[in-house]
Amino acid sequence: MQRYGFAISFKVEHHQGGINVTGILMHRAGHREQTTMLLPSDTSGSKNAVQAVASSVSYGKRYVMCAMLNITTRGEDDDGYAAAPTATVTAPQAAQLRALLEKCSDRAKAAFESMHGTPESVAKAEFDKVLAALTKSANKAKESGNADNP
Repeated sequence: MQRYGFAISFKVEHHQGGINVTGILMHRAGHREQTTMLLPSDTSGSKNAVQAVASSVSYGKRYVMCAMLNITTRGEDDDGYAAAPTATVTAPQAAQLRALLEKCSDRAKAAFESMHGTPESVAKAEFDKVLAALTKSANKAKESGNADNP
C-alpha cells in the first residue's frame, strides 16, 4: 500500500454502547475515506476488562480495514492462526495442473477457478488431491468426446 501512496490509521473511542473503531484510509494526494464500526467489549472466555477492550479493538481494526479495502474472507475466524502464508505448488506442478485443466470441461474449469483461483495458488498440501481430481475430470471429458461436457 505504501508503494502506491496509501496508509491506514485508526481512531478508537470508548462510548457507553461499546467501542467505536474508525479506520482512515489516506492517499498521499490528499484523499481520505473512513469507516466506523461500533463493537461491544469482547467478554468471551475469561478475559478481564482490559483484555475485553483490547480484543474488541483488535477485531475492529481488522474488520474495518477489510471493509475499507473490500477484502473478503471465507471460513471461520481463527484469531489469525492461519495468517501464516500457505506454501503453494512449485512451477512444474502448476504447469502440470494447467495442462490437465486445458483437457477438462468448462464446468470443471469454473469449479477449479472458484476453489483455487489459478494453478499457481493451489496449496502444496492439496496438490495430490487436486491432481487426482483433474486427471479424473480430464479423462471423463476425453471419454465423452469433448471438453465442453462435464
